[in-house]
Amino acid sequence: MTGLDKFNQILIRPKVMGETAVISIIMPVKNVGAWIQNIKKNLELCADSDFLAEFIFVHAEQEGDRSISLLKSLFNEFSVEEIVIRFAECRQPGIYIAMNRGVDVASSRKLLFLGADDTLAPGFLDALPCIIGSNSPCILADTVILGQPDYGMYDFRKTGGSAGQIHWLLGMPRIHQSIIYDAVYIKAMNIRFNPNLQVTSDYIFTCEVLESMDSGPLVVDSVIAIYNAQGFSSGYRSWQLYIEHINGFAQSRMLRKYLPVVILTRFILIGLKLARIVVRV
Repeated sequence: MTGLDKFNQILIRPKVMGETAVISIIMPVKNVGAWIQNIKKNLELCADSDFLAEFIFVHAEQEGDRSISLLKSLFNEFSVEEIVIRFAECRQPGIYIAMNRGVDVASSRKLLFLGADDTLAPGFLDALPCIIGSNSPCILADTVILGQPDYGMYDFRKTGGSAGQIHWLLGMPRIHQSIIYDAVYIKAMNIRFNPNLQVTSDYIFTCEVLESMDSGPLVVDSVIAIYNAQGFSSGYRSWQLYIEHINGFAQSRMLRKYLPVVILTRFILIGLKLARIVVRV
């Protein structure tokens, strides 16, 4: 046991008493020692804003992992209390199980998933009025990659795939990042992350949300986050990710009908990569 209740609110000081958080930022935590200061920056950005944000730290408990004690020490140092910080225990291991747990306990209407090594950008606050005022189940926003400030989603979106479906069906990269979901819609449609997948369940999750919608998502032209390119999927080769894409579509009742197209496009992509290798040699 960590000494925390199974679900415990640690700091609650709404800017106006009784005010409800406008967005829940869900962060699975495991071995976060190297990213404590990064987490603090995210908390400070939201605490200094005019909006009440809720941070949900979901801990997949592991023997020897000091994440909870490190976070508690951080919060003890945190002087600004104009934010909601919550812990949620997750007894089963796995990042996607932890993300599902975050969906279940979130109290606000909008959901954003963030890694401990990711950073909210100032544009996040600029985009919030548009985000919280939208009824769209899925909102696409721009992101940049750490160390590559000019590399974002805009170049992919401006090619005509702003509705999202073209992107995910053809396997275009990073469509699963900087996406805000409507919690009421997600829960009503019973859409959850597939814990049987290793690294692409967030991609499949977004595909299912897009497929279930009657129209395309809202697109916000604002950089809201800076992502670490060395995330947990960076150790996988493209062909491994493509195989997981195929498995994910095959396991999804909602997406299974697209499986032949997905298989074809993934093999075409692999073929193009092999062709480039041959040309270089």
